[in-house]
Amino acid sequence: MGWENLLRNERIRKRFFGTSEISPVVILTPITALYDIFESYPKVNETKGWWQQKEVVLNKKKTSLIKIPQGNSVIDVIESLDEIEKVIFMGYAGGLSNNVDIGNILCPHTALFENLSGYRTNTQNFNGYNVNEGKVMLTNSFFEQDQQFIDMAKSNNVVGVDMETYLVYSRCNAKNILVDSFLIVTDLIDKKQFYMTTDEDLSLVDKSYKPLEELVINAI
Repeated sequence: MGWENLLRNERIRKRFFGTSEISPVVILTPITALYDIFESYPKVNETKGWWQQKEVVLNKKKTSLIKIPQGNSVIDVIESLDEIEKVIFMGYAGGLSNNVDIGNILCPHTALFENLSGYRTNTQNFNGYNVNEGKVMLTNSFFEQDQQFIDMAKSNNVVGVDMETYLVYSRCNAKNILVDSFLIVTDLIDKKQFYMTTDEDLSLVDKSYKPLEELVINAI
């Protein structure tokens, strides 16, 4: 990359995050509750531009934790990053399989969008946790998840859908950055959509935060 692009990206990061200095390991999430699960860890700094960023020490490594908007803004975030070793995404997913329940954690090996694919490239050891590694598929909106969409997902043997994993995987693949995505199943789009979930369902999601925290730290 030429110096002009490096300078441009430095200025973009300053506007996005309030700092151009980003750690080699980056955790991205659009979910406030997931951003907050690392609140108790040693904090090096915290900045805010358009979006929040804090540098914390996880697994003895300085790690930039960035709170991003939901959806395709994650493309701009990843494109602005230079000299990054690893990106870990944390988010929510709608489950789509009899083998997936609310509160389960996904770490998909493949993410699909139409006839395109992106891939997890960080080798994982889940340390005994029950993690589903099945495929996920990109969804752009809750309202597109009609029966035709569900049938297409099932025909591709998809276990879940979310708005970011394909975008994260494909951009990191293009930039040769190691990448993971950890997703908590919050609803079942073919059985119990998000607006139908109960307090008991929400408690299952809450109980997944601690395992997710440990899985992400192990992935660093």
